[in-house]
Amino acid sequence: MTEKPKLVLGTLSCPVRLVIAAPYRSLLTQEFSSQICHKNAHGRGSPFPHRTGGCPIFKSRESSVMFVLSFICFYMNFVAILMDTYMNIHNMERAMEGVRLAFPIASGLCIHQFMRLRREAVERLLGLTKPFTWEGAPTRDPHTGRLTMAAWIRRINTSAKKISALLIFIHFTYIFFRNVSSKGRLLQFNTWYPFETLSSPQYEIVNATQFIGSIMCLCSFVAFTSLYATLVCIACSQLEKLRANLLDIRQEFGTPAQDSGAETDTEEEEQVQMSQEVFCRMQEQLNDCIRHHQLILEYGHYLNQMNSRRLTFDICRMT
Repeated sequence: MTEKPKLVLGTLSCPVRLVIAAPYRSLLTQEFSSQICHKNAHGRGSPFPHRTGGCPIFKSRESSVMFVLSFICFYMNFVAILMDTYMNIHNMERAMEGVRLAFPIASGLCIHQFMRLRREAVERLLGLTKPFTWEGAPTRDPHTGRLTMAAWIRRINTSAKKISALLIFIHFTYIFFRNVSSKGRLLQFNTWYPFETLSSPQYEIVNATQFIGSIMCLCSFVAFTSLYATLVCIACSQLEKLRANLLDIRQEFGTPAQDSGAETDTEEEEQVQMSQEVFCRMQEQLNDCIRHHQLILEYGHYLNQMNSRRLTFDICRMT
């Protein structure tokens, strides 16, 4: 009587893990232009909000115009706000207005610097998502009825665009009513400059730089938040996909593949051959799940390593 084959799965050591992940690492050496097309097609997010915020993601070199704009409109205005707070330290109301404005701008500057200094790490992390797919995943959990992580990935990009448009509209409305309600000329923010700002063309230039700096700050906030949320949802969606694949294998394994009532040797050999095919197919599926799990672990480790410093600053800022 032929012995029933056993399902044997070897443990994956670290060298094997590197061999498995090597084909996917080679994807990172491709041109970033093809990555952009792939990411936009599958909802991994658009680099436009980051570029609007002054972070040239997926560009070989940074535009000199964007660098000058980010320096003048973002950093110089922040210094001007701090200088105005210092010059009016005895005016508590005006000083507090400057402090309330300086804190969110400082957080936006940290996001801006983080994205500039860690640009290659962000691009590599986005490259690690290329082997992952979630387009065929269900949008609702069959047990709870809640949205799955794959469904949230599709909604994050749309929500980020709507939130950005809403914040820009609110800011523009604030500027409009501030100028209409004031009797004289007022800047968007209380700032101090070593020159006269209420006469033309200095007044128009300073207002333009403050408006552009505000848009860059808002885009930095929304872009980084939506990017981090998308990356986390990608990891969670892959865990959901891995769990679904394992459940499918379990259901297939639970299906009886051998008839206990077989009487002849020919029927028994056919059943054994069928069992061998089932076990080989199951072993192949389990190996695919193991490879998928190793990629998820690598991606999650790199995601945590990249964002640990930025999240630490956010926690300190909120406390």
